[in-house]
Amino acid sequence: MENKQKLRARYRKIRKNISVGRKIPAENSALEFIDQLMGKNEIILSYANFGDEFNTENINRLIALKGKLALPKITGNSLTIYLVDDPQRQTAIQENGMREPIPTLCKEIDPEMIGSALIPAIAFDRNGHRIGYGKGFYDRFLAGKNISTYGIGFKEQLTAECIPVTPEDLSVKALALF
Repeated sequence: MENKQKLRARYRKIRKNISVGRKIPAENSALEFIDQLMGKNEIILSYANFGDEFNTENINRLIALKGKLALPKITGNSLTIYLVDDPQRQTAIQENGMREPIPTLCKEIDPEMIGSALIPAIAFDRNGHRIGYGKGFYDRFLAGKNISTYGIGFKEQLTAECIPVTPEDLSVKALALF
């Protein structure tokens, strides 16, 4: 079994090499999934994609139109969650290169208000285990919370191998791979 670092490197390369012609239909299929998810009438935690992550721009616009979009901002060693009405105007690229909410333009919300969360990763296994960037932000944030988590990404990010986990690693409850 490969260790996390080797799996991370292998799947980052796989994700980077997914063609635009493959990405666009996948992102359109994701919009249909999100439309169904929004039927639950709950706030959805998403993310602003970074680098070659699954593109969430259209997803976030759709969720924001319904007034249900929450986005994370890295604050120290944790995530602070903001309700975002207009992702284009209420977020900015930070020093770390990631697009995050601008606190003065958004409302910070209690994480207990979140019903579902779209969780990015570099790779997923069939058990919902994931390999992220290794900082543990989502694992710490989700610990002890009753949020329906969906690992979102491309089908190519699914590994047949079992991803090694530690007690701190939280798995997603379902995979939404397109």
